[in-house]
Amino acid sequence: MEDKDLLLAKEILEKEKLSLVFVKDGKIIFKSDKKGIRPILEAYNEKKDLLKDSFLADKVVGRAALSFIEELGVKSFYTEIISREVIDYLKNKDIAYFYDEVVDKILNRDKTDLCPMEKISQSSSDNKEIILKIKKFLKEV
Repeated sequence: MEDKDLLLAKEILEKEKLSLVFVKDGKIIFKSDKKGIRPILEAYNEKKDLLKDSFLADKVVGRAALSFIEELGVKSFYTEIISREVIDYLKNKDIAYFYDEVVDKILNRDKTDLCPMEKISQSSSDNKEIILKIKKFLKEV
């Protein structure tokens, strides 16, 4: 990890015990300590225009979170946990990423099944469609 903004995002994530931090030009654009997909959805809804070419530190990145990362135009990200599917998907993409641990699948909080957001993301390869389905799902819950 060479970029100062990405290092700053990672440092803030760890120091403040957050779930997600976006940094751009040395400034925090968005941060959250909420769980699940909600923080990146909130960043997408509230700060979308400011997040292009930003750097992200996130606790967990699966295919659902990656849909937001791509749509936001994130330059590079660090995550503590990444799914094997995301690594395979990013092989042909121009997004730099760094991680601590690879898992086969992102599981639900009980670790009994696949995360509901990951199930939604399997239904399409179109990021915008995945994001719309996630928004709809979260409104119903």
